[in-house]
Amino acid sequence: MSRPLRTLNQVWSQLILSRLYARGVRQVCLAPGSRSAPLVLALVELAQAHPDLVVHSHFDERGLGFFALGLSKALTQPVAILTTSGTAVANLLPAVVEARHCHTALIVISADRPDELLGCGANQAIDQRQLFGSQVLEQLSLPAPHANVAFEHWLPALDRLLQQAGPVHLNCPFRAPLYPSEAPQDCVMALPALPAFTLSRSMPRRAQADVDLATPHQTLIVAGRLSPSEAARLLEYCQHYRLPILADLNSQLRLHPSEWVIHYADLLLNNAHFVQTLHRFERVIQFSGQLISKRLLAWLGTFNGEHLIVDGQRDYLDPNRRAQQRQQSLPDFLRELAALPLGWPPCAEVVAALQSWNKRAAAQLPALIGSELSEISAVTRLVQQLPAGCRLFAGNSLSIRLLDMYAAPALAYPVFSNRGASGIDGLVATAAGVAATAVEPLVLVIGDTSTLYDLNSLALVNRVAARTGQAILLLVLNNNGGAIFNLLPAAQLGAIQRDFFQCPHDLDFAAAAAQFHLAYARPTDLNELDGQIDRAMVPGTATLLEISVPAAQSTEQIGQINRHFAHLTAGA
Repeated sequence: MSRPLRTLNQVWSQLILSRLYARGVRQVCLAPGSRSAPLVLALVELAQAHPDLVVHSHFDERGLGFFALGLSKALTQPVAILTTSGTAVANLLPAVVEARHCHTALIVISADRPDELLGCGANQAIDQRQLFGSQVLEQLSLPAPHANVAFEHWLPALDRLLQQAGPVHLNCPFRAPLYPSEAPQDCVMALPALPAFTLSRSMPRRAQADVDLATPHQTLIVAGRLSPSEAARLLEYCQHYRLPILADLNSQLRLHPSEWVIHYADLLLNNAHFVQTLHRFERVIQFSGQLISKRLLAWLGTFNGEHLIVDGQRDYLDPNRRAQQRQQSLPDFLRELAALPLGWPPCAEVVAALQSWNKRAAAQLPALIGSELSEISAVTRLVQQLPAGCRLFAGNSLSIRLLDMYAAPALAYPVFSNRGASGIDGLVATAAGVAATAVEPLVLVIGDTSTLYDLNSLALVNRVAARTGQAILLLVLNNNGGAIFNLLPAAQLGAIQRDFFQCPHDLDFAAAAAQFHLAYARPTDLNELDGQIDRAMVPGTATLLEISVPAAQSTEQIGQINRHFAHLTAGA
């Protein structure tokens, strides 16, 4: 497109998007619509001028929002989402909620009707100005472009909005004409010169916790959600000082084969002797929050020593409301510890006991899981089969719990998930967004209900695999509905549990895979699964592997394994 900007709408749109680019935004996701035409046309112009600006499009705003979330998670950069007005904007709410709770930078830019079209029955006109409420860190609603309103007046507020380290909402009303061809006359306008965008690099205020770190308490490390670089720093520190780590799947350490990582903490917490060993520690330092394991969280609620949570975000992260918290980055905290004069001498006997428990779990689990195809055997076999460099996305509900409980350490794959608000919606789209940022293979482990919820996003999976040339594998665990409710008190409700909690659907995914041009297979044993995983790793291939099992199979197996470990004696 070579024509100059001809309308005031497009001038403002160009200024807004240029400010985004100056902020460092290099990924923009858009869905089609007419009210957003000025923004779309300005975006095309900007992308032509800056080849490093990547524009993604998708027909479904809900999936688009989660796709943008995946991009931002993987790139650790702000990503913009551009939509038209009306319910298109409302469809972004689930992704915004997840971004708010996992501190991911999404910039929602919504086109809107001008004020005079609100409250009068005008088509597609809703009040969008506070649509996301407390789920965004900041929102700004601009006036509709007008010759008597200077864009520069809104620049400080726009720059402040764009500096937030989480989801924000910029609402942009436009009056007709929305397209250059509709303008009554050519009125070529020059873009005003604006001051440079300066991103503040100041760290948030550090909240000091009343913990004397110089006191040489026996210390246990709990690793919550970490980035790969943070995980590497923490592991190096703990190996040097011989500190054991209870590692959450999202810590990037759960699948690391280091002897200082206690991989099976969730499973071993069934055992009273193991719990007694943990209580011999005097201090727990937890890095980040939102732990997957309910048993680990419950144990922390009973711990009588010092419990310190270290996280760079402002949100308080202890549901037990007992821990002290320090708002500080992991690298800064470890540097502070390294400068202390005393350090923390480990109790070799206690650490050795934890390592022994961990080795016993690793040795006994394969026989307990068995050689028959099940959800548990499928996810544990998958982790062992994946090639180096692969990325793993863990779906919510039962999928992530099976990986956290039973997966044996293999390679330190980068692990992604949506554990901010932990919804089952948008998981396929988020994984597609993560996949779009690199050429290494990506594997999503996901349940059947989650897949049904996000079926439209299979189109994104196919498109990303074709564009990047990477392999994308969806391992769908089909237990005919919400079988996780078999682990909850709802399991005692009989037909009520089946009809209103599990909600069986009696569907498979063969036709869905065909509709969205994904390769498909439904293995019937573990050997067949191994072969299908190998074939799915062919570059440029998008594959859906479906594991179909009876609804109660996994929960019965989980109960059997838990009972086995509950009855183990110490030192046996």
